[in-house]
Amino acid sequence: MNNSPPLQVQCFGGFHVNFGEEPITAFNTDKVRALFIYLVTEAGQMFQRSHLAGLLWSDISEEQALHNLRQAISLLRKALKEEDQSIIFADREKVGIQPKTNLKADILDFTHLMEDAYRYHNNKNGLGTINIVALKQAIHLYRNPFLDRYHLNVSPLFDEWLLITREKFDSSAVEGLVYLAEYYERRNEITSAIQMLRKIIHIMPWDERAHYQLIHLLAKDHQWSAAQKQYASLVQYLKNDLNVSPDPKTMALFEQVRAQSLSEKNTEPEAKQLHNLPLLTSAFVGRVNELASLSELIANPIHRLVNILGLGGIGKTRLAMEIAFLKVGVFQQGVFLVALRNIESFDGFLTEFGRILQIKFSDQSTKEQQIIDFCRNKQILILLDNLDELSMHTDVQLFLEALAKECNQVQILITSRNKVNIPDEIVFQLDGLDFEEVGKATGQAQKPPDAVLLFTQKVQSTQRKLVLTSTNRQTILKLCRLVEGHPLAIELVAGSVVGNIEEKIEETIEQGMGAFISALTSHQQHHQTLSAVFEMSWIRLSLQEQSDLARISIFKGGFVENTVGEIFEIYAHRLLSLIDKSLLRVNFQGRYDLHEIVRQFAVLKLKESGNRERAVQALTDFYLRFLRAQAGYFEDGEQSACLDCIEQELDNIKVAWDWILQTEQYSLLVDILEILYQFFNVRSRFTQGIDWLEAVKVRVEHRPDLELLYAMVLNRIGSLAYKARQNELARKYLSSCYELLLTMNNDREMALCLVGLGHIELRSKKKIKKLWNTLPEVFSCTRI
Repeated sequence: MNNSPPLQVQCFGGFHVNFGEEPITAFNTDKVRALFIYLVTEAGQMFQRSHLAGLLWSDISEEQALHNLRQAISLLRKALKEEDQSIIFADREKVGIQPKTNLKADILDFTHLMEDAYRYHNNKNGLGTINIVALKQAIHLYRNPFLDRYHLNVSPLFDEWLLITREKFDSSAVEGLVYLAEYYERRNEITSAIQMLRKIIHIMPWDERAHYQLIHLLAKDHQWSAAQKQYASLVQYLKNDLNVSPDPKTMALFEQVRAQSLSEKNTEPEAKQLHNLPLLTSAFVGRVNELASLSELIANPIHRLVNILGLGGIGKTRLAMEIAFLKVGVFQQGVFLVALRNIESFDGFLTEFGRILQIKFSDQSTKEQQIIDFCRNKQILILLDNLDELSMHTDVQLFLEALAKECNQVQILITSRNKVNIPDEIVFQLDGLDFEEVGKATGQAQKPPDAVLLFTQKVQSTQRKLVLTSTNRQTILKLCRLVEGHPLAIELVAGSVVGNIEEKIEETIEQGMGAFISALTSHQQHHQTLSAVFEMSWIRLSLQEQSDLARISIFKGGFVENTVGEIFEIYAHRLLSLIDKSLLRVNFQGRYDLHEIVRQFAVLKLKESGNRERAVQALTDFYLRFLRAQAGYFEDGEQSACLDCIEQELDNIKVAWDWILQTEQYSLLVDILEILYQFFNVRSRFTQGIDWLEAVKVRVEHRPDLELLYAMVLNRIGSLAYKARQNELARKYLSSCYELLLTMNNDREMALCLVGLGHIELRSKKKIKKLWNTLPEVFSCTRI
């Protein structure tokens, strides 16, 4: 590895050279400068001396030109101060840049990044996407045209090379800018799209397509005056420089814009929603290399499924969200997040998958086949967040394998703690943030490592006057090394720091040193690091904060302020206190939740306090009231809104459901059974509903005092089983239910049971006569 300071060369928008931090200007003559520019631009090649002599001194004899070249090489070496290292290679025949030179040139980086950006976009199958991270980096380097306004009166051959090279870079930059303008427009980021189009016009003022699109976007943004001025600028340029008029299409657009400006009406259709990603409320820190690598992996059509693998709290979801958001506008049909936290079954996985893609499932084929058919020939990116335990389900593995093979324009991005173990899987192992300083050996200015930046950002959110000094920087680095750059651990410590940073961090390290050291020696024990960090955060909480955090840990699907206020009398100012300490999160919709690792720690604290039973019962009572209210709304005709509310709270309802079963409060289920059945039925979550109800069935089937509940459960399992095409299970349970209901006087349940049995017989195409004979009984039961 070359540890010497880099030779930095800027050729876009001028010409500047630095050796490390020291500028180099003593090139003596334009010829020397031109020689260096040519060698840098064509770095990687060695040139015959006769070629360079002819390029720069084409108007004199070859002998004199070779002599001048020798002098130019000597002067160039002096200008570059080659005492410590050799930059220019020159033997008797060839000249070039030394291959091992630590050379950083914007034109070389631009070329490589543009190659990376388009590497898979135009592959033979036409299925690859743009590497948007590389493209953005490339365009960022292109400040202005190659050696813009930099005149070298050298030779006709060099001037011709300069012109061709400038046009090559211009064309490449314009290609990227055109794509970015379309990309930003698809994302409805109109200001950024306008900036890209202005850059195109600066490079190629004759490009009428760019003018047309810019006028269109200015009008879309209601910048009527700017749109009309842009049109006037185009007319003037075309008349003065090309002596032509605008295309009729452009003139028609102008007339349309002028008419719209007078009426202030925007006839643009509403932009189609291209993603369902949540609004990210904190700045993304570091991970530059990871973003670049992931962007390239996703752009490559060969890589059908990329799995970001790592420990809990390592930042998998945050990184995946960042790359997914960057890809919005790249994938023509959108980017979709399927959040799988707390989903445990294959049917629940498919149901959530279908819900996000807005697929209306039918019983004509399996859910997995309907998802695959929907995704076929669509260019979409699907982010499966927190796949975790589901990744080891054989059904999930087979489905993802089929999806990857049959939908060749779908890219699947996964976050998980486990491998999926299918042939198409690419594992992207994610470790902690960088916590080592770089640049010491080369004498460059040191940028703080990503881990230090994250710590500083978190502390500054509550202590804005914090300034990173050489003293506290080293203390923060010490902590970041001990937790190996683990983002959650860093945020927890930072959230608990009040007052003197050095003292608090040293105290944290001292009190948790045993666990920290064990984590350094074994990744298997990494959780001990988090345990120590959490304990430090816990003891720094007030008693009220400890009580609040422990109690809200029983929520599994997040919560809103009104809910936690009604159950535990915990309101906004107390929630904000936990957010400031990185113990609680809130999304842009105002829904709160705990990171799963934090939640697990807090659950342990709740158990230790002896208050868990009381807290879970309070939550259960609330959700029983909630479901009874939703049942009323459902009967009043507000079915869709009602089921949406239940969907959002389903994980918490499951906590209440399990607690009722655990504490044998079975009679409480009678009032809520019907509304939950309607939810599982209408939302096509048949298997999940069967699982919930089976857990009740096995507990109440031998309880004479709960015969009605038992019959209701059998009835609804049978109905859901029929919808799930489990005909034998449906027949078995509905038949048992029918026999039981004969001893009761419950017309409603009997009607439901008979309708279910009738559906089964219709499907089997047998016993139609028997079915016909049951109709009077059905009508009698329903009082029609």
